Amino acid sequence: MKNGLIGAIIIGALLVGGYVLLNKTDSKAVITMLPPYIFSDTVPGLVGASGVWTMKGETLANKINAATISCFNNYGDESFEILRHLGADLSEMYCYIAQGDIISNMLMANLSLFTITDWNAERVVAEAEGACRKTIMILDRRAETVTQTGTLINDSGLCEGLSKEPTQAYLTDGLKVLHPEAE
Repeated sequence: MKNGLIGAIIIGALLVGGYVLLNKTDSKAVITMLPPYIFSDTVPGLVGASGVWTMKGETLANKINAATISCFNNYGDESFEILRHLGADLSEMYCYIAQGDIISNMLMANLSLFTITDWNAERVVAEAEGACRKTIMILDRRAETVTQTGTLINDSGLCEGLSKEPTQAYLTDGLKVLHPEAE
């Protein structure tokens, strides 16, 4: 098989129209395409994006990734400020991040849950806390960008040796990740 589609069922389910295309030569596969960046904010109460995570000035542990983010406001597009004033229950509103990574030629899938802490006409803010880092994700509705800032909260055990400096990741276009000269 000269060209093949790997993970079509898993990756296709994670991304709206997303895919990873492999060009197979001998026994080694070469990634030739990653998903484009898409920001979606047309349905009241739903803001999302898909693309590839990258970092400026640093290297991700795995640059061959694809992510889709979906954030849901149960009250439509009403701001959290107004909803808090009305006494609405905001505890069950989340952003879901479905992500696929190819690590050592193996496709890995992950679903993360971020609690939404703010929702307004400008942005959606959500947080998640892991064993090592607390991550704050911002979907900027005006600029149509997605960023994540990770702050170290534990530096012992599995987290020992991690940088104490905050990390900043950006959701971007897969073509720019694989072919930076195309920018």
